[in-house]
Amino acid sequence: MPDVTNSPELVLAAEFDPATREQWLAAVDKALRGADFERALVGRTLDGVRIEPLYTADDVAVEQDEAGFPAFAPLDRGQTASPRPDGAWDIRARVAHPDPSRANALALADLKGGATSLDVVVDAAGTGGGVSCRSADDLGRALDGVLLDVAAVSLRAGAYGSVAAEWLTSLWADRGLDPADVSGCLGIDPLGALAADGVLPQGLGPALAKGVRYARSCSEAAPRVRALRASGTTAFDAGASEGQEIGFVLAAATAS
Repeated sequence: MPDVTNSPELVLAAEFDPATREQWLAAVDKALRGADFERALVGRTLDGVRIEPLYTADDVAVEQDEAGFPAFAPLDRGQTASPRPDGAWDIRARVAHPDPSRANALALADLKGGATSLDVVVDAAGTGGGVSCRSADDLGRALDGVLLDVAAVSLRAGAYGSVAAEWLTSLWADRGLDPADVSGCLGIDPLGALAADGVLPQGLGPALAKGVRYARSCSEAAPRVRALRASGTTAFDAGASEGQEIGFVLAAATAS
């Protein structure tokens, strides 16, 4: 086997001269055979934003992002400036079988198959569409045998987000795990739950306040755990445009 440890960096198409946009347009014109460029290749979002068929470095400010980089001014977007170690991806498996025992078997199979984290849909109201959980013990059954300090766990419990978050944090404590060693997302999303279900049992104000308390607690003791989720799924499912979905997400994040 050849030793590639000290091999020079591979640069794809290094032997070819850089192509110009004019050359690309000429090739496109030939391929279209007289068809209209705008109609054939230019798209638009539901909000009317133009989508070009090709973007290059001349179209995007790649040298300096005026909006800021993660963990740097003017906006601290994200907790760190570094990507995952060695550029690794997080492969998240969805866990939603109603029976906690069966959900557990499927989760373990996914982890053995290469998944690195779990997205657990918790059905605490008994309406279906997730793992049927009425207590921390039920959630514990669904996560039995899962190394919670290795595999991140993300929760989706809708209006019962704070309840499920309490179950998961209790499970971490019962297993003797240091909060600094666990990771994932508690998934508390009061506005998303209210928009999806039309009601919050505890009311929006108390739900937001509890979510903020969890966020502060995670920031202090469990820095690898995110407490809140701002999701545009509900808006998307209702037929929102791209801009409306982003607006919903920003509103949820701001309210939290």
